Amino acid sequence: MKINHNIAHGLNYVGKVDNVTHMDGMLAIAGITGLTGEAFTIGHLSFGPNNYTADWRDHLFVHEYGHYMQSWVMGPSYVNIVGIPSLLSAAGISSIPHDFRWFETSASRLGTKYMDKKYGSGKSDWKLGSENHFDINIFNSGGESKYINPRTRGKSQISYPISGAKTSFWDFVIL
Repeated sequence: MKINHNIAHGLNYVGKVDNVTHMDGMLAIAGITGLTGEAFTIGHLSFGPNNYTADWRDHLFVHEYGHYMQSWVMGPSYVNIVGIPSLLSAAGISSIPHDFRWFETSASRLGTKYMDKKYGSGKSDWKLGSENHFDINIFNSGGESKYINPRTRGKSQISYPISGAKTSFWDFVIL
């Protein structure tokens, strides 16, 4: 069994999993990171906070969907190239802000392109500022969306940079 499945089963066994939802090939497992806005993704499993839902209206899920897409391309090497460095960066072991690490801006860019094509401007009935369509501008700049985030139950969304990536020496050391 894969490591991500072992993690999911173990967390479920100890009662951490509140809910599991799915969207476009990815599972969102809620209750893992508590009340925070933090999540992590290994393969097609994304582990997030309370009320975490597989939904384009939750920009945290959109960002994590980008990590899912990275894992498609990188396969098993994803854990060493993105997973471990991202975990260390999120823990503060970097002089570069976590959101601007190359693997984070790449995940945000991949997630937004996919969601915009499928649930935003790529839809035939798309209207700018609609509550029924993904808003790539709000994703990138933050602010209040027209749609309600199912996790936070509000319209306020934090920003996820899709450009301005910065690298460090450690990005070139495969762990």
